[in-house]
Amino acid sequence: MNVLRFTLILLAQFLSSCGGGGGGSDSSSGSSSNNGGGDNGGTDNGGTDNGETDNGAVIVAEPVSDRTVAFSTEDEGLNKAVPLWGLDTAWPSTENMLRGVRFMGSEQVDLVRISFTPTAPLVAGALQADELNLLNQRIGIAELASPAVDVVLNADAPAVDDWFKNVDGTFNAANWAQLIDVTRQHVESRGHKVVAAAPFNEPDYWGSTQGTMQDFYNIAVELRSDPNFDGVRLTGGNTLDPDFALDWYNFFKDKLDEGNTHQLAGAFDSYAGFFEQVVADGHRAVNDELHNVMEAMVGVEYGLQTGIWWGTAERARGEFVKASDGKRLGYAEHRPNWTAASVYRAPNGKVKAFGGASERQATTTTYRFVSKDRDVFYNGVGPKRQYTMIIEGGTGYQIDQLNAESVVDITWGEDIQPVVNGRCFLVNRNSELALEVAQAASDDGANVQQGFYAGDQNQLWDFAPLPPRNGGDFSYFKVTATHSG
Repeated sequence: MNVLRFTLILLAQFLSSCGGGGGGSDSSSGSSSNNGGGDNGGTDNGGTDNGETDNGAVIVAEPVSDRTVAFSTEDEGLNKAVPLWGLDTAWPSTENMLRGVRFMGSEQVDLVRISFTPTAPLVAGALQADELNLLNQRIGIAELASPAVDVVLNADAPAVDDWFKNVDGTFNAANWAQLIDVTRQHVESRGHKVVAAAPFNEPDYWGSTQGTMQDFYNIAVELRSDPNFDGVRLTGGNTLDPDFALDWYNFFKDKLDEGNTHQLAGAFDSYAGFFEQVVADGHRAVNDELHNVMEAMVGVEYGLQTGIWWGTAERARGEFVKASDGKRLGYAEHRPNWTAASVYRAPNGKVKAFGGASERQATTTTYRFVSKDRDVFYNGVGPKRQYTMIIEGGTGYQIDQLNAESVVDITWGEDIQPVVNGRCFLVNRNSELALEVAQAASDDGANVQQGFYAGDQNQLWDFAPLPPRNGGDFSYFKVTATHSG
Protein backbone atom coordinates (compact mmCIF):
# COMPACT_ATOMS: atom_id res chain seq x y z
CA MET A 1 0.00 0.00 0.00
CA ASN A 2 1.14 3.52 -0.82
CA VAL A 3 0.74 5.89 2.12
CA LEU A 4 0.71 9.66 2.00
CA ARG A 5 -1.97 11.19 4.19
CA PHE A 6 -4.32 8.37 3.35
CA THR A 7 -3.68 4.72 2.65
CA LEU A 8 -4.41 3.86 -0.96
CA ILE A 9 -6.35 0.61 -1.28
CA LEU A 10 -6.68 -0.79 -4.76
CA LEU A 11 -10.04 -2.21 -5.73
CA ALA A 12 -9.68 -5.71 -7.08
CA GLN A 13 -12.08 -5.06 -9.93
CA PHE A 14 -9.97 -2.08 -11.03
CA LEU A 15 -6.56 -3.62 -10.39
CA SER A 16 -5.51 -3.53 -14.02
CA SER A 17 -6.01 0.22 -14.29
CA CYS A 18 -5.06 1.37 -10.80
CA GLY A 19 -2.39 -1.09 -9.70
CA GLY A 20 -1.33 -3.06 -12.76
CA GLY A 21 2.29 -3.84 -13.56
CA GLY A 22 4.27 -2.72 -16.54
CA GLY A 23 4.77 -5.87 -18.56
CA GLY A 24 7.90 -7.86 -19.19
CA SER A 25 11.53 -7.12 -18.47
CA ASP A 26 13.49 -4.78 -20.75
CA SER A 27 17.11 -5.88 -20.59
CA SER A 28 18.70 -3.11 -22.66
CA SER A 29 21.45 -1.55 -20.56
CA GLY A 30 22.23 1.52 -22.63
CA SER A 31 25.35 3.52 -21.95
CA SER A 32 26.37 5.93 -19.23
CA SER A 33 26.53 9.69 -19.39
CA ASN A 34 28.10 11.92 -16.78
CA ASN A 35 28.65 15.07 -18.81
CA GLY A 36 25.72 15.33 -21.20
CA GLY A 37 27.99 16.00 -24.15
CA GLY A 38 26.34 14.68 -27.29
CA ASP A 39 24.09 11.67 -27.68
CA ASN A 40 25.17 8.79 -25.52
CA GLY A 41 24.47 5.84 -27.77
CA GLY A 42 22.66 2.75 -26.60
CA THR A 43 19.75 1.10 -28.32
CA ASP A 44 16.73 3.39 -28.58
CA ASN A 45 13.50 1.66 -29.49
CA GLY A 46 11.39 4.69 -30.39
CA GLY A 47 11.37 3.79 -34.07
CA THR A 48 9.82 0.34 -33.62
CA ASP A 49 6.16 -0.65 -33.53
CA ASN A 50 4.57 -2.26 -30.51
CA GLY A 51 4.18 -5.99 -30.94
CA GLU A 52 4.20 -9.40 -29.28
CA THR A 53 6.81 -12.06 -28.73
CA ASP A 54 6.23 -15.76 -29.45
CA ASN A 55 5.02 -16.30 -25.87
CA GLY A 56 2.54 -13.42 -26.07
CA ALA A 57 4.48 -10.87 -24.01
CA VAL A 58 3.75 -7.31 -25.09
CA ILE A 59 6.68 -5.24 -26.35
CA VAL A 60 6.23 -1.52 -25.70
CA ALA A 61 8.30 0.87 -27.79
CA GLU A 62 10.21 3.58 -25.94
CA PRO A 63 10.58 7.08 -27.43
CA VAL A 64 13.97 7.91 -28.93
CA SER A 65 16.06 9.49 -26.19
CA ASP A 66 18.19 12.62 -26.39
CA ARG A 67 20.27 11.62 -23.38
CA THR A 68 20.74 8.45 -21.32
CA VAL A 69 21.26 8.27 -17.56
CA ALA A 70 22.70 4.84 -16.77
CA PHE A 71 22.96 3.74 -13.15
CA SER A 72 23.50 0.70 -10.96
CA THR A 73 21.45 0.44 -7.79
CA GLU A 74 24.37 -1.12 -5.89
CA ASP A 75 27.07 1.31 -7.07
CA GLU A 76 28.93 3.19 -4.36
CA GLY A 77 27.98 6.42 -6.12
CA LEU A 78 29.39 9.93 -5.81
CA ASN A 79 29.11 12.21 -2.81
CA LYS A 80 27.49 15.38 -4.18
CA ALA A 81 25.82 16.62 -1.00
CA VAL A 82 24.93 20.30 -0.72
CA PRO A 83 25.77 21.54 2.80
CA LEU A 84 23.08 24.22 2.98
CA TRP A 85 19.54 24.30 1.58
CA GLY A 86 17.05 27.06 2.15
CA LEU A 87 13.75 28.75 1.33
CA ASP A 88 12.92 32.32 0.41
CA THR A 89 10.73 35.16 1.66
CA ALA A 90 11.48 37.76 -1.02
CA TRP A 91 8.04 36.67 -2.17
CA PRO A 92 6.46 36.89 1.31
CA SER A 93 4.05 33.95 1.21
CA THR A 94 3.05 31.86 4.21
CA GLU A 95 1.72 29.15 1.91
CA ASN A 96 5.02 28.92 0.02
CA MET A 97 6.96 28.46 3.26
CA LEU A 98 4.59 25.82 4.63
CA ARG A 99 4.67 23.84 1.38
CA GLY A 100 8.45 24.03 1.20
CA VAL A 101 8.86 22.87 4.78
CA ARG A 102 6.44 19.98 4.30
CA PHE A 103 8.16 18.71 1.16
CA MET A 104 11.76 19.30 2.30
CA GLY A 105 11.28 18.52 5.99
CA SER A 106 12.01 21.21 8.56
CA GLU A 107 15.33 19.55 9.41
CA GLN A 108 16.49 20.19 5.82
CA VAL A 109 15.75 23.94 5.87
CA ASP A 110 19.14 25.23 6.97
CA LEU A 111 18.48 28.89 6.25
CA VAL A 112 15.93 31.36 4.92
CA ARG A 113 16.52 34.36 2.69
CA ILE A 114 15.08 37.63 4.05
CA SER A 115 15.26 40.96 2.24
CA PHE A 116 16.13 44.47 3.34
CA THR A 117 14.33 47.32 1.58
CA PRO A 118 15.95 50.67 0.65
CA THR A 119 12.58 52.28 -0.08
CA ALA A 120 12.68 54.84 2.77
CA PRO A 121 15.47 56.50 4.74
CA LEU A 122 16.46 55.40 8.19
CA VAL A 123 15.21 57.75 10.88
CA ALA A 124 17.43 58.08 13.94
CA GLY A 125 19.13 54.87 12.82
CA ALA A 126 15.89 52.88 12.63
CA LEU A 127 13.59 51.47 9.99
CA GLN A 128 10.38 53.31 9.27
CA ALA A 129 7.00 51.69 9.91
CA ASP A 130 6.28 50.21 6.47
CA GLU A 131 9.77 48.75 6.08
CA LEU A 132 9.74 47.39 9.63
CA ASN A 133 6.32 45.78 9.15
CA LEU A 134 7.45 44.09 5.94
CA LEU A 135 10.61 42.84 7.64
CA ASN A 136 8.61 41.46 10.57
CA GLN A 137 6.24 39.75 8.13
CA ARG A 138 9.17 38.03 6.45
CA ILE A 139 10.72 37.01 9.78
CA GLY A 140 7.39 35.53 10.86
CA ILE A 141 7.21 33.50 7.65
CA ALA A 142 10.80 32.32 8.13
CA GLU A 143 9.95 31.11 11.64
CA LEU A 144 7.49 28.62 10.13
CA ALA A 145 10.61 26.70 9.12
CA SER A 146 12.19 26.95 12.58
CA PRO A 147 11.94 29.45 15.44
CA ALA A 148 15.70 30.01 15.24
CA VAL A 149 16.46 29.32 11.56
CA ASP A 150 19.59 30.99 10.18
CA VAL A 151 19.06 33.94 7.83
CA VAL A 152 20.77 35.31 4.73
CA LEU A 153 20.07 38.91 3.73
CA ASN A 154 19.59 40.31 0.25
CA ALA A 155 18.13 43.40 -1.38
CA ASP A 156 14.50 43.90 -2.34
CA ALA A 157 14.66 47.22 -4.16
CA PRO A 158 11.60 48.04 -6.24
CA ALA A 159 12.72 51.62 -5.63
CA VAL A 160 15.69 53.26 -3.94
CA ASP A 161 15.14 56.33 -1.80
CA ASP A 162 17.41 59.30 -2.48
CA TRP A 163 18.79 59.02 1.07
CA PHE A 164 20.84 56.08 -0.23
CA LYS A 165 22.37 58.14 -3.05
CA ASN A 166 24.96 60.86 -3.32
CA VAL A 167 24.39 64.14 -5.15
CA ASP A 168 26.20 62.80 -8.23
CA GLY A 169 23.86 59.78 -8.41
CA THR A 170 26.33 57.23 -7.06
CA PHE A 171 25.28 55.17 -4.08
CA ASN A 172 25.97 56.34 -0.56
CA ALA A 173 27.81 53.23 0.55
CA ALA A 174 27.76 54.13 4.24
CA ASN A 175 23.96 54.59 4.32
CA TRP A 176 23.35 51.38 2.34
CA ALA A 177 25.65 49.43 4.65
CA GLN A 178 23.89 50.95 7.66
CA LEU A 179 20.54 49.70 6.31
CA ILE A 180 21.94 46.19 6.06
CA ASP A 181 23.31 46.42 9.59
CA VAL A 182 20.05 47.74 11.04
CA THR A 183 18.21 44.90 9.31
CA ARG A 184 20.75 42.43 10.71
CA GLN A 185 20.31 43.77 14.22
CA HIS A 186 16.54 43.43 14.07
CA VAL A 187 16.66 39.90 12.64
CA GLU A 188 19.09 38.82 15.34
CA SER A 189 16.95 40.47 18.04
CA ARG A 190 14.25 38.00 16.97
CA GLY A 191 16.55 35.05 17.71
CA HIS A 192 18.05 34.37 14.27
CA LYS A 193 21.69 34.35 13.27
CA VAL A 194 22.52 36.25 10.09
CA VAL A 195 25.10 34.10 8.31
CA ALA A 196 25.41 35.88 4.95
CA ALA A 197 24.53 39.19 3.28
CA ALA A 198 24.29 40.21 -0.39
CA PRO A 199 24.21 44.00 -0.93
CA PHE A 200 22.42 43.74 -4.32
CA ASN A 201 20.06 41.28 -6.00
CA GLU A 202 19.97 40.91 -9.80
CA PRO A 203 21.99 44.10 -10.38
CA ASP A 204 22.37 43.11 -14.04
CA TYR A 205 18.60 43.51 -14.43
CA TRP A 206 17.89 46.25 -11.90
CA GLY A 207 21.06 48.22 -12.60
CA SER A 208 19.15 51.50 -12.82
CA THR A 209 17.91 51.08 -9.22
CA GLN A 210 20.69 49.12 -7.50
CA GLY A 211 23.81 50.84 -8.72
CA THR A 212 27.05 49.82 -10.38
CA MET A 213 29.86 47.38 -9.71
CA GLN A 214 31.80 50.21 -8.09
CA ASP A 215 28.82 50.97 -5.82
CA PHE A 216 28.71 47.31 -4.78
CA TYR A 217 32.44 47.34 -4.11
CA ASN A 218 32.16 50.46 -1.95
CA ILE A 219 29.35 48.91 0.10
CA ALA A 220 31.40 45.73 0.57
CA VAL A 221 34.30 47.84 1.84
CA GLU A 222 31.97 49.44 4.41
CA LEU A 223 30.70 46.06 5.59
CA ARG A 224 34.20 44.61 5.81
CA SER A 225 35.21 47.46 8.11
CA ASP A 226 32.25 46.81 10.43
CA PRO A 227 33.14 44.30 13.19
CA ASN A 228 29.46 43.31 13.38
CA PHE A 229 29.99 41.55 10.04
CA ASP A 230 33.14 39.66 10.99
CA GLY A 231 31.17 36.39 11.13
CA VAL A 232 28.86 37.17 8.21
CA ARG A 233 29.71 35.85 4.74
CA LEU A 234 29.56 38.53 2.03
CA THR A 235 27.93 37.34 -1.17
CA GLY A 236 28.51 38.81 -4.61
CA GLY A 237 27.51 38.44 -8.19
CA ASN A 238 23.83 37.88 -7.45
CA THR A 239 22.99 38.07 -11.13
CA LEU A 240 19.87 37.01 -12.97
CA ASP A 241 21.90 36.15 -16.07
CA PRO A 242 25.01 33.98 -15.52
CA ASP A 243 26.57 35.51 -18.63
CA PHE A 244 27.27 38.57 -16.44
CA ALA A 245 27.94 36.73 -13.19
CA LEU A 246 31.73 36.57 -13.47
CA ASP A 247 31.96 40.24 -14.48
CA TRP A 248 30.26 41.27 -11.25
CA TYR A 249 31.93 38.67 -9.07
CA ASN A 250 35.46 39.32 -10.33
CA PHE A 251 35.16 43.06 -9.78
CA PHE A 252 35.00 42.67 -5.99
CA LYS A 253 35.77 39.03 -5.26
CA ASP A 254 38.64 40.03 -2.96
CA LYS A 255 35.93 41.35 -0.59
CA LEU A 256 33.69 38.28 -0.85
CA ASP A 257 33.21 34.89 0.77
CA GLU A 258 30.60 33.64 -1.68
CA GLY A 259 29.92 33.86 -5.41
CA ASN A 260 26.25 33.83 -6.33
CA THR A 261 24.12 33.65 -9.46
CA HIS A 262 20.87 32.14 -10.60
CA GLN A 263 19.58 31.26 -14.05
CA LEU A 264 16.81 33.18 -15.76
CA ALA A 265 18.76 33.98 -18.93
CA GLY A 266 22.16 33.39 -20.51
CA ALA A 267 24.21 30.38 -21.53
CA PHE A 268 24.50 26.99 -19.85
CA ASP A 269 28.28 27.22 -20.18
CA SER A 270 28.26 30.47 -18.18
CA TYR A 271 26.14 28.97 -15.40
CA ALA A 272 28.34 25.91 -15.00
CA GLY A 273 31.57 27.83 -15.48
CA PHE A 274 30.68 30.40 -12.82
CA PHE A 275 30.43 27.80 -10.08
CA GLU A 276 33.64 26.14 -11.22
CA GLN A 277 35.48 29.48 -10.99
CA VAL A 278 34.05 30.37 -7.57
CA VAL A 279 35.11 27.00 -6.16
CA ALA A 280 38.56 27.35 -7.75
CA ASP A 281 38.90 30.72 -5.97
CA GLY A 282 38.24 29.04 -2.64
CA HIS A 283 34.85 30.72 -2.20
CA ARG A 284 31.42 29.21 -1.51
CA ALA A 285 29.31 28.66 -4.65
CA VAL A 286 25.74 29.87 -4.11
CA ASN A 287 22.44 30.01 -5.98
CA ASP A 288 20.05 31.86 -3.68
CA GLU A 289 17.17 31.76 -6.16
CA LEU A 290 16.72 28.27 -7.60
CA HIS A 291 13.77 28.21 -9.98
CA ASN A 292 13.88 24.54 -11.02
CA VAL A 293 15.43 21.26 -9.91
CA MET A 294 17.51 21.48 -13.10
CA GLU A 295 19.35 24.52 -11.70
CA ALA A 296 20.12 22.51 -8.58
CA MET A 297 21.28 19.36 -10.43
CA VAL A 298 23.58 21.33 -12.71
CA GLY A 299 24.82 23.47 -9.84
CA VAL A 300 25.66 20.35 -7.83
CA GLU A 301 27.66 18.96 -10.75
CA TYR A 302 29.87 22.06 -10.81
CA GLY A 303 30.29 22.85 -7.11
CA LEU A 304 27.09 24.35 -5.65
CA GLN A 305 27.34 24.59 -1.85
CA THR A 306 24.24 26.63 -0.95
CA GLY A 307 20.89 26.39 -2.72
CA ILE A 308 17.77 28.43 -1.87
CA TRP A 309 14.47 27.72 -3.62
CA TRP A 310 12.59 30.66 -5.07
CA GLY A 311 8.87 30.52 -4.35
CA THR A 312 8.60 27.14 -2.71
CA ALA A 313 9.80 23.55 -2.87
CA GLU A 314 7.30 21.15 -4.39
CA ARG A 315 7.67 17.34 -4.35
CA ALA A 316 10.51 17.04 -6.89
CA ARG A 317 12.54 19.77 -5.18
CA GLY A 318 11.92 18.44 -1.69
CA GLU A 319 12.83 14.88 -2.67
CA PHE A 320 15.98 16.13 -4.39
CA VAL A 321 17.09 17.94 -1.25
CA LYS A 322 16.69 14.77 0.80
CA ALA A 323 18.20 12.44 -1.81
CA SER A 324 21.21 14.69 -2.41
CA ASP A 325 22.46 13.88 1.09
CA GLY A 326 23.02 10.36 -0.18
CA LYS A 327 24.95 9.23 -3.27
CA ARG A 328 24.52 10.24 -6.89
CA LEU A 329 24.33 7.19 -9.15
CA GLY A 330 23.97 8.89 -12.55
CA TYR A 331 23.78 12.27 -14.24
CA ALA A 332 23.25 13.73 -17.71
CA GLU A 333 22.71 17.20 -19.08
CA HIS A 334 21.68 18.69 -22.41
CA ARG A 335 23.34 22.07 -22.63
CA PRO A 336 21.67 23.36 -25.84
CA ASN A 337 18.25 22.41 -24.41
CA TRP A 338 18.87 23.69 -20.87
CA THR A 339 17.76 20.43 -19.22
CA ALA A 340 19.30 17.84 -16.90
CA ALA A 341 18.51 14.54 -15.19
CA SER A 342 20.03 12.41 -12.43
CA VAL A 343 19.58 9.37 -10.20
CA TYR A 344 20.29 9.38 -6.46
CA ARG A 345 20.26 6.87 -3.64
CA ALA A 346 19.00 8.73 -0.57
CA PRO A 347 20.45 8.11 2.90
CA ASN A 348 17.44 5.87 3.66
CA GLY A 349 18.36 3.66 0.68
CA LYS A 350 15.52 4.84 -1.57
CA VAL A 351 16.50 5.38 -5.21
CA LYS A 352 14.94 8.24 -7.16
CA ALA A 353 15.27 9.72 -10.63
CA PHE A 354 14.95 13.44 -11.31
CA GLY A 355 14.48 15.58 -14.40
CA GLY A 356 14.11 19.30 -14.88
CA ALA A 357 14.30 22.25 -17.27
CA SER A 358 15.17 25.93 -17.26
CA GLU A 359 12.22 28.07 -16.23
CA ARG A 360 12.59 30.36 -19.25
CA GLN A 361 14.88 28.76 -21.86
CA ALA A 362 14.25 25.02 -22.17
CA THR A 363 13.67 22.90 -25.24
CA THR A 364 11.82 19.59 -24.92
CA THR A 365 14.25 16.77 -24.09
CA THR A 366 13.78 13.02 -23.70
CA TYR A 367 15.86 11.26 -21.04
CA ARG A 368 16.22 7.50 -20.82
CA PHE A 369 17.03 6.04 -17.41
CA VAL A 370 18.69 2.63 -17.60
CA SER A 371 19.26 0.28 -14.67
CA LYS A 372 22.43 -1.69 -15.44
CA ASP A 373 22.36 -4.22 -12.62
CA ARG A 374 18.74 -5.34 -12.13
CA ASP A 375 15.15 -5.08 -13.28
CA VAL A 376 13.34 -2.33 -11.38
CA PHE A 377 9.97 -0.63 -11.18
CA TYR A 378 9.62 3.03 -12.14
CA ASN A 379 6.71 4.55 -10.23
CA GLY A 380 5.42 1.01 -9.92
CA VAL A 381 5.74 0.16 -13.63
CA GLY A 382 7.92 -2.86 -14.35
CA PRO A 383 9.91 -4.99 -13.98
CA LYS A 384 12.03 -3.32 -16.65
CA ARG A 385 15.48 -1.91 -17.17
CA GLN A 386 14.70 1.43 -18.79
CA TYR A 387 12.28 4.27 -18.38
CA THR A 388 11.71 7.38 -20.47
CA MET A 389 11.02 10.83 -19.03
CA ILE A 390 10.01 13.65 -21.34
CA ILE A 391 10.96 17.08 -20.01
CA GLU A 392 8.83 19.59 -21.88
CA GLY A 393 10.21 22.96 -22.91
CA GLY A 394 9.09 25.89 -25.02
CA THR A 395 9.80 27.44 -28.39
CA GLY A 396 11.92 30.39 -27.29
CA TYR A 397 12.89 32.61 -24.38
CA GLN A 398 9.83 32.81 -22.12
CA ILE A 399 7.69 31.47 -24.97
CA ASP A 400 5.49 28.48 -24.01
CA GLN A 401 7.91 27.60 -21.21
CA LEU A 402 6.58 25.24 -18.53
CA ASN A 403 9.29 25.13 -15.84
CA ALA A 404 8.85 21.34 -15.91
CA GLU A 405 10.39 19.10 -13.24
CA SER A 406 9.66 15.66 -11.84
CA VAL A 407 10.79 12.84 -9.55
CA VAL A 408 10.32 9.10 -10.16
CA ASP A 409 10.51 6.39 -7.48
CA ILE A 410 12.72 3.41 -8.43
CA THR A 411 11.96 0.24 -6.48
CA TRP A 412 12.58 -3.52 -6.57
CA GLY A 413 12.30 -6.63 -4.41
CA GLU A 414 9.59 -6.46 -1.77
CA ASP A 415 9.59 -2.65 -1.68
CA ILE A 416 7.47 -2.05 -4.80
CA GLN A 417 4.83 0.64 -4.82
CA PRO A 418 1.59 0.13 -6.77
CA VAL A 419 0.93 1.93 -10.03
CA VAL A 420 -1.26 4.88 -9.12
CA ASN A 421 -3.49 5.21 -12.17
CA GLY A 422 -7.16 4.26 -12.12
CA ARG A 423 -10.13 3.96 -9.77
CA CYS A 424 -9.43 3.62 -6.05
CA PHE A 425 -10.77 4.39 -2.64
CA LEU A 426 -8.85 6.12 0.11
CA VAL A 427 -8.69 4.96 3.72
CA ASN A 428 -7.32 7.03 6.57
CA ARG A 429 -4.55 5.03 8.22
CA ASN A 430 -5.51 6.18 11.73
CA SER A 431 -9.32 5.96 11.63
CA GLU A 432 -9.66 3.25 8.94
CA LEU A 433 -12.50 5.31 7.48
CA ALA A 434 -12.88 6.08 3.78
CA LEU A 435 -12.72 9.51 2.18
CA GLU A 436 -16.09 10.46 0.67
CA VAL A 437 -17.90 13.46 -0.80
CA ALA A 438 -20.48 14.55 1.74
CA GLN A 439 -24.05 13.73 0.68
CA ALA A 440 -22.73 12.73 -2.75
CA ALA A 441 -22.82 16.39 -3.73
CA SER A 442 -21.62 17.27 -7.22
CA ASP A 443 -21.32 21.06 -6.99
CA ASP A 444 -18.00 22.90 -6.91
CA GLY A 445 -16.56 23.26 -3.42
CA ALA A 446 -18.49 20.31 -1.97
CA ASN A 447 -17.24 19.12 1.39
CA VAL A 448 -15.38 15.86 1.87
CA GLN A 449 -15.51 13.77 5.02
CA GLN A 450 -14.71 10.32 6.43
CA GLY A 451 -17.18 7.44 6.59
CA PHE A 452 -17.45 3.65 6.68
CA TYR A 453 -16.65 2.22 3.28
CA ALA A 454 -19.71 0.85 1.51
CA GLY A 455 -18.56 0.88 -2.11
CA ASP A 456 -20.68 3.92 -2.93
CA GLN A 457 -19.74 6.03 -5.94
CA ASN A 458 -19.08 9.10 -3.79
CA GLN A 459 -16.36 7.05 -2.03
CA LEU A 460 -14.45 6.28 -5.24
CA TRP A 461 -11.78 8.39 -6.82
CA ASP A 462 -10.18 8.33 -10.28
CA PHE A 463 -6.41 8.92 -10.31
CA ALA A 464 -4.40 9.93 -13.38
CA PRO A 465 -0.73 10.99 -13.48
CA LEU A 466 -0.21 14.55 -14.63
CA PRO A 467 1.19 14.68 -18.19
CA PRO A 468 4.62 16.27 -18.75
CA ARG A 469 2.92 19.08 -20.65
CA ASN A 470 1.07 20.05 -17.48
CA GLY A 471 3.99 22.25 -16.50
CA GLY A 472 5.67 22.85 -13.18
CA ASP A 473 6.17 19.78 -11.02
CA PHE A 474 4.36 16.96 -12.80
CA SER A 475 5.11 14.37 -10.09
CA TYR A 476 1.49 14.64 -8.98
CA PHE A 477 -1.85 13.10 -9.91
CA LYS A 478 -5.18 14.48 -11.01
CA VAL A 479 -7.84 13.13 -8.62
CA THR A 480 -11.49 13.21 -9.69
CA ALA A 481 -14.53 12.18 -7.70
CA THR A 482 -16.00 9.20 -9.57
CA HIS A 483 -19.64 10.06 -8.95
CA SER A 484 -19.40 13.59 -10.32
CA GLY A 485 -16.54 13.39 -12.78
